[in-house]
Amino acid sequence: MSKHFEYGAENRWHDQYFARALAVAADGVDTGALSVGAHHGALCVTLAASGDGVSATDLCMSILESDDVAGTFEEKSDGPTVMVSGTFEDGAILAKLVLPDCKDVVKMHLEGTLTGKVDVFLNYLAR
Repeated sequence: MSKHFEYGAENRWHDQYFARALAVAADGVDTGALSVGAHHGALCVTLAASGDGVSATDLCMSILESDDVAGTFEEKSDGPTVMVSGTFEDGAILAKLVLPDCKDVVKMHLEGTLTGKVDVFLNYLAR
């Protein structure tokens, strides 16, 4: 199954991944950083299964933000979080989180129980 461009599929732009095939450790994990800034609610983060047999229990995704990619990242205090549980096939969407306006650079933080790996990528919300 193509994970990139086909009718009804999520578009996955090659340079808009926070992480590919990310495993979540017991104490959580931060993704790589992407520049998003003030976008007026036009972006969302998609969490998708990377491989078959992905299983999540109380897997929580939250936003970390910074003014600079080399700076200190802090949790966005008024940001949304999403929690997911279930079993998913390769490419299945576990969750979507609409990004509020943030500082210039964002990472995602994932913690909880995950068997298998996930992709975390940025999408544009059509208006």
